[in-house]
Amino acid sequence: MKITNQDHLKHNWQVHKLLPDFEIEDVWKFPVKLEEHHTLEEFREEFKQVMDGLTQNGFVALLFKVRFFIGGILGWDKEEERVHFKPNSIRERYAKAAGLSFEQMPAPGKEEFSPVYALEKEALMEIENATVHAAMHLAKVPDGGSSTIQMTVYVKPKGLLGAGYMAVIKPFRLFIVYPMMLKLMGKRWAKYAQNTVEFQ
Repeated sequence: MKITNQDHLKHNWQVHKLLPDFEIEDVWKFPVKLEEHHTLEEFREEFKQVMDGLTQNGFVALLFKVRFFIGGILGWDKEEERVHFKPNSIRERYAKAAGLSFEQMPAPGKEEFSPVYALEKEALMEIENATVHAAMHLAKVPDGGSSTIQMTVYVKPKGLLGAGYMAVIKPFRLFIVYPMMLKLMGKRWAKYAQNTVEFQ
């Protein structure tokens, strides 16, 4: 479900100091329950599988295909070499703040989102194109006697084009993409959690 920005800001996450010039676009709470032995990395691996499925099948996949088709025509998503420290990237910003060399940073990888950092209770990834520079923050937070996962989306639109683009896709994100993503992740995690209990 969608929750308030304050639900994210009340935690002492590293991302707060790292992205003061980005806007918080959305904060969502996943319908998942993590026990003490479950890690954020486990959740991220299951989440990746859900996202891969969403972008390949069904109505949400169609939306992504239309978006990338338009982006290809307008040159929004030009292929770029995945360098470790792209100038003005969040990866570069974090490395400088943490005093890390590129060898100490996670590899850029080939996914749409590039990893910035992955800590015990929070992880950050970034994406950038001609319309927006954005980041996704995943955090493991207490929830009753167990934990859950919060997802926060940060954005920095690029000019009027970026602002217009974000306004156009907002209804699709709020009413189609995110609800479907949370629903599927809730089902997948419940199955995963049950399997890990059985093997404890």
